[in-house]
Amino acid sequence: MVSSPTPVRIATLVSSAVDIVSSHSQISAASIDISIEEQVSSPLFGEVDRIRQTLIIIIERALIQRPNSPITLACSIIKQSGNLATALFSITQIIHERRSTTRPDSNDVDYPEIPEELSLKIAKRIVSECGGKLLIRSSGQLNHEVFFWVPMEIAA
Repeated sequence: MVSSPTPVRIATLVSSAVDIVSSHSQISAASIDISIEEQVSSPLFGEVDRIRQTLIIIIERALIQRPNSPITLACSIIKQSGNLATALFSITQIIHERRSTTRPDSNDVDYPEIPEELSLKIAKRIVSECGGKLLIRSSGQLNHEVFFWVPMEIAA
């Protein structure tokens, strides 16, 4: 695991990913519900840039595929031993509409769908390089969830 040289708070990491996505889309950061458990408040060392990139890929994919469906981004620590922790990130999107291939800023021009698997393969590869794992779970047409977890080290 290649760690960041300085510890980062998960809330800062998540907020920066959401800010990046909202800076180049029509979705405001306020439209994404962020939930970070209190136990995640300690600064952590880890693959910060790769985690941020994975969050950006998954959030952007959700916004492109279903731009009007709400997104919840949650983070918690699922395992802890000494100063080692596993950070769990989940991105859930409740589906209120049929998937559209028309982008919200496109003046109703129909674009070909972005292959779902390509962005997920990239995200899976990034998470794997961090020593983590990414899983996808869909409940039919009701919701879509992407989970990934990565090892991190708790700052002293």
